[in-house]
Amino acid sequence: MKKLTKREALEKCRDMWQYLADNSNVDDKKSVPQVRKDNPYLRCYCCEYAIQQSHDKCFSCSICPLSRYWHSKRHISCELSSLNRGWTSWQYASSDTDRRKAALRIVAACKRELAKLDE
Repeated sequence: MKKLTKREALEKCRDMWQYLADNSNVDDKKSVPQVRKDNPYLRCYCCEYAIQQSHDKCFSCSICPLSRYWHSKRHISCELSSLNRGWTSWQYASSDTDRRKAALRIVAACKRELAKLDE
């Protein structure tokens, strides 16, 4: 995958989660056409950005463009939370409505970070 800017990572992340919100019956990120095409690290564009930015290619969540939201009061759980089990609040959702809400929280976080880049 080509090297991403922070803006590109956030835009692609936003678009991926918007697709998942709009298609809440989909329960696997591999089902997102752009993700199948790009194949980002851990099927996440922010993770892809983080690993691309790491000098030794050692993954660091602190580089994630959304890292300030992980384990915060807004509780958007990251792919790597819960001892790297790869589960998210989106994946744990018990209904399509809950899955949509979880995806839209991540869309909103991406939009907030994109707005900060424009300041």
